[in-house]
Amino acid sequence: MAAAPDLRAWDAVIGGGSWRDGVEAEVRLRDAQALERRIALKQRDGSVDAVILLVWDTRHNRDALDSVGAGLHAAFPLGGNLALERLAAGNDPGGNALILL
Repeated sequence: MAAAPDLRAWDAVIGGGSWRDGVEAEVRLRDAQALERRIALKQRDGSVDAVILLVWDTRHNRDALDSVGAGLHAAFPLGGNLALERLAAGNDPGGNALILL
């Protein structure tokens, strides 16, 4: 993060010539609303254009994503397949993305 005393950090940062995205990885989804708030604050303070949320592809996490409603999906509107396709081509994914891996 930009401020010296701030201990928050991205799990990774990826980018190209004019774009820079923070990557946040989650093994097990618990509180989607808290996760959304935490990431939104990091995005605001973290000098990134967008956030890629990587979620471990497990039955628990798929069920959790199915039950969270529109909030988390609205915060990460870009589909995982499209985001991965754009990244593989070396391009900016074009917004916040949720990718199941």
